[in-house]
Amino acid sequence: MFAVLNYHNERSELLLTLIMALLCLAFITKALCYYFIGKPSELSIKTATGLSARKVRLLHTGESAKNFIMKEFGFDISVKKVLCFRLASLLLIVVAPALCLALFSTSFNFLLTAVICNFLGLIVERWLFFEEAKHIVNLYYVREA
Repeated sequence: MFAVLNYHNERSELLLTLIMALLCLAFITKALCYYFIGKPSELSIKTATGLSARKVRLLHTGESAKNFIMKEFGFDISVKKVLCFRLASLLLIVVAPALCLALFSTSFNFLLTAVICNFLGLIVERWLFFEEAKHIVNLYYVREA
């Protein structure tokens, strides 16, 4: 994006157009991704054990307190928070940089703001990816994955 600043001519306009097209493609891709991962999982203790014809229940986990696996892989995040973080990541990854580029493409400060917003959006998205992961180990501890 900083190349747009160096030479403001036809080549930089082409580069700006390419960047905007890639941001639009990123928005469409992320929106589709968020739509498809929002569907509920069909994993259960039955599918994990392969005993889908019978009723399966865990008698005892063998743990008297939370262990490392339960702490590290057992996140509970509300649907409202997930939706807020998804929206924030979309806004930071795509919308804010696109606005900065569309309105102030020749200003170094706004280009830097666009890059920083994009980077922060990617950090939010990566954190959310790990936070809402459905680990199969949770089935052993009687939590739906």
